[in-house]
This record gives sequence, structure tokens and C-alpha cells, in this order.
Amino acid sequence: MEDLPYPLVVDILGRLHKASDRNSVSLTCKRILAIDKQSVRVGCRLQPAYESLTSLCVRFPNMKTVEIDYSGWTSVLGKQLDDQGLSILACHCPSLTNLTLSFCAYITDVGLAHLASCSNLRSLKLNFIPGISGCGILSLDLLNVSLVSCEVLECEKF
Repeated sequence: MEDLPYPLVVDILGRLHKASDRNSVSLTCKRILAIDKQSVRVGCRLQPAYESLTSLCVRFPNMKTVEIDYSGWTSVLGKQLDDQGLSILACHCPSLTNLTLSFCAYITDVGLAHLASCSNLRSLKLNFIPGISGCGILSLDLLNVSLVSCEVLECEKF
């Protein structure tokens, strides 16, 4: 397990959705545990959104991969992360290289502009983000020279 390439380990961890499964795999190898600490996946239960995200970023300052997924969200579950949340992420996670946003209804082009200050951001995946447009993606691409991959799926304004 110690000899597995980094991208393969990240792919394996990305396929494990239950925290108990990720913990079990992390116990098998110190390298997997170290890589697992560099990524976080959050969703509808991130309440209150700003305070929780700030707390996560302070607790894990070397996070490289963040996935925020609001699939299945209803207003009963509380407030979603919005542009201010991306500002918090950009300010508190200097090591951020991979960001995935899914079903985040309150993120707009303004929020994407905050990500331009993430100098290490190499990969961005956006899935069903109705508030962004091609102009927002273009401005992010122009302002962030390290961005290598940008995957946009089912965004209404495109």
C-alpha cells in the first residue's frame, strides 16, 4: 500500500463515501491516513455553514481537496454555503488544489472571483450551480494562472 501512486490513492479515497469506510482504509497505511487528512467532503449537515467551514479550515490547514455537495438539500436543513463561504475557503485554505461544488444554489460569479486568490487551485468541478455564468468561469481562469482543469456540468447560464 505504501508504494501506490498518489493519484491512485486519492481516487480510492474519493470512491469511499461512508466515513467508517474511509477510517478503516486509513488505518491500513500511514500514507493513506496522511492523504485522507488533506481532503474533506461536506454537505447538507454543514450547519451553521460559515462557522463550520471556518472551523474545518482552521483544524485542517493543509487541506488540498474539498468537496461540497448539497444534493438532497431542502430549506429545512438550514442555510447553504454561498459566496461568503467561498471567501472563507479562499482565505483559510492556502493549500487548496482541488475543489468540487455540487448543487450549491447560492454560489454566483462573485463567489468564483474569491477563488482567484487560491494560488494553488489546479482543479475545479462545478455540478449544477445555477448562479454562475461563462463570464465567471472566464474571469476565474484569467485571474488564476495555476488552474489546469475546470469541469462544468449542468449549470443553467451556460
